[in-house]
Amino acid sequence: MHTPNIDALASRSLLFKRAYVQQAVCSPSRTSFLTGRRPDTTHVYNLVTNFRTVGGNFTTLPEYFKMHGYRTFGIGKIFHGDIASGGDDLQSWTEPYFHGVFNYANENGSFPSWMAIPDSELKTKPLVDRQIADHAVKTLRTLAPTAKTGETKFFMAVGFRKPHLPFVFPESVMRNFYPRRTIRLPSNPYAPVNMPSIAWFPNPELRYHYTDIIALNASGAT
Repeated sequence: MHTPNIDALASRSLLFKRAYVQQAVCSPSRTSFLTGRRPDTTHVYNLVTNFRTVGGNFTTLPEYFKMHGYRTFGIGKIFHGDIASGGDDLQSWTEPYFHGVFNYANENGSFPSWMAIPDSELKTKPLVDRQIADHAVKTLRTLAPTAKTGETKFFMAVGFRKPHLPFVFPESVMRNFYPRRTIRLPSNPYAPVNMPSIAWFPNPELRYHYTDIIALNASGAT
């Protein structure tokens, strides 16, 4: 993968080379990480359950900083949003939450699963991750003067949404780094022999939410 910005950040950061999740689903893992408790304690196993209603009124990581006099900023995807966190668990933050605007795609079935956006269009309608990055930088620059003097203590969580459906990206990325002629499908498109049925995921999110995939009438079966 062509990732110069991530590579540059990693070269001067604390880099964790092994990443593990507590459960292979978004909300349970995010909830576990942010509360310091396993899914069998939070009782969050899906994308709709709020830990505060089924597990306990646990103190989250940003909430802990908030309780100790820090200004806490949530930017992008930190908790799994919507009902799974009661709307990004707003009691964890002292500042208005920043989500960004989805300029090109959503999950209502009216968009394809991927789009290459002309770079000229991105100047006026940036992708959501660009909005998240720009807002984080702007916020840091605003906080920097008082943070240096110790007047301001802050905790900022920045969560980028990609890679994730829908696959929306600048056209120049495909043109310069991943031209379609170089992309090859796997030579073996079948599930492994004797694979446990529980290991197969039919991906209803992909099959039901995007027009190009819906048109394929894919069953999701092995």
